[in-house]
Amino acid sequence: MYEKGQQESKSGKRTHCLAQTRVEILGRLELWLVSTEDYRVFWLNGMAGTGKSTIADSLVRYARAEGCLGAAFFCSRDFETARDINRIFPTIAFQLAHSIPLYKDKLIQLISGMASLPGSLEEQLNILILKPLKEVSGTFGRPYVVIIDALDECDSFRTRPLPVVQFLIMHIEDFRLARIKFFVSSRPANEIQLAFKQDQTALRRHDRLHLHDEPLTLVTRDIRAYTQSQLCQIKTEHSFDDPPFAFDDTDIDKIANRAGGLFIVAATLCRFIAGNNALYGSPRELLDCLPPQHTIVSDPVATQELDKVYLRILTDATQSSLQVSDRANLNPTLDYDTKADVLFVVGSIVLLFQPLGIRDLTILVRRTSPNSPTPIGELLKHLRSVILVPDDDDHPIRVFHASFEDYLTTPYRSHSFYVNLTVHHARLASCCFAVMRLLLTADDPCQIPRDMRGVQYSRIGNLDKIRTSSFPSALAYACSFWADHLVKAFLDEKSPLSFSQETFRELQTFATEHLLRWVNALAILGQLDRCIPMLAKIRRLLYFHHLDVEPFTILYDAERLVYQFYDTIRDHTLQVYISALPFAPRQSLL
Repeated sequence: MYEKGQQESKSGKRTHCLAQTRVEILGRLELWLVSTEDYRVFWLNGMAGTGKSTIADSLVRYARAEGCLGAAFFCSRDFETARDINRIFPTIAFQLAHSIPLYKDKLIQLISGMASLPGSLEEQLNILILKPLKEVSGTFGRPYVVIIDALDECDSFRTRPLPVVQFLIMHIEDFRLARIKFFVSSRPANEIQLAFKQDQTALRRHDRLHLHDEPLTLVTRDIRAYTQSQLCQIKTEHSFDDPPFAFDDTDIDKIANRAGGLFIVAATLCRFIAGNNALYGSPRELLDCLPPQHTIVSDPVATQELDKVYLRILTDATQSSLQVSDRANLNPTLDYDTKADVLFVVGSIVLLFQPLGIRDLTILVRRTSPNSPTPIGELLKHLRSVILVPDDDDHPIRVFHASFEDYLTTPYRSHSFYVNLTVHHARLASCCFAVMRLLLTADDPCQIPRDMRGVQYSRIGNLDKIRTSSFPSALAYACSFWADHLVKAFLDEKSPLSFSQETFRELQTFATEHLLRWVNALAILGQLDRCIPMLAKIRRLLYFHHLDVEPFTILYDAERLVYQFYDTIRDHTLQVYISALPFAPRQSLL
């Protein structure tokens, strides 16, 4: 998913290292990259905010310039396809085919004789990547490199990152024969650490670099250079202010020292200074209002400074929503309704399985029609230092950095701004049901002409336009992810919620009044493959809570119906009503 990384780069979320920064780290990586003897997996790890993805992006640029970039996969929580661990090796194979023509020929020759593509991770690695590479590696002038960034951001109900690392470490000798190297970056997540820890043979099969163990003096030097660059940019953008923005070395040191070894702190502070804030005016005033310089703690991985920055930004955003103009009135004990509203919107942006634009986020969390105003945009205006807010209402909203989600979902860090995962997912599931009740009101939402009923979707020339006009992204999201939110709330591994009467009623109403319309909607959206797994999840959830009662046999009936008529419903318009429903059990509530 390098293209996803490029999208984030263009949007400002991802960038490469500033010139003359991270020199020591990049130098070590470049030596590993050009070595024709060292085929160990290279693991770059560090806590959130230490600059892993920035370094990975710089390595991609260097490898491309050197002509040895094979493929790059940037994992991301923001995109469903980029957080699916089962897509990593097929995507790498696809990119390698573009990079190495001889490999492409061998790969096509190999898979053309297969009845089905390999499904397991190890089969994908062996068959799609290693086997064809070994046959052509003798033609390589130097090894190719594959870069997998932020592996810890992969989240699959079926597969975790652990086996990916294990398979990579197991195949070091195959990498040598195939002349391919693997670079992996991640946080020191438990299972990833466990996989690398199992390689205890004097690091014979992997090399590692802990960013949080780098000398604090060197990290602060680079953060200072980054801060100076950002303040220069702010100065240019505000050169016509009266008075114009100006800064000196003291201001640079103020930000760099507060960062405590975390680039994300400096980046967030710079965005705060450059941003639009109703409580303070110019960038100079915003810079002056930063809390007094804090003594650096000896542990560079501590999050205290980052937590203070996030607390300040959220507090100011809530105060701005209350239109409080007097700084002296800042009070952590804010109006509860306003604070809860801000927190629900922000928490939703963080926890959505797929990002939405301002208009569709408003529809979802406010449970309103598409023609309603979008007050959320005004709220988000004060959160631009932590949330990427596009200029138009349709492009997706995303958080700048994963550390913001960590902060919000960790109670001892965020305190009154804590986002309870299970409670919030339950509310989002309720929002999904409300949006489907509001907008999924017709058996034929696309108003397909009578003479087109029953024809193949592929024969409808303007199908994409019909989908866009009939299904706002908020409705498409609700149809695709309501079950995932329910599972996250009520089947949480640590502390699942009790199934409330309200949720029970919402699910019952959905099952008895909107189920077939939902199936038809998935078919129109080209996502019918979600239907059976979603229904199976909900049946498992109901069984877990001892709620597998009579009204919900309808879910099982729908699951069997879709299974039996899957191809027909998927390929032809309105067939869930025309072909499938007449064959439902006579006693079924369908």
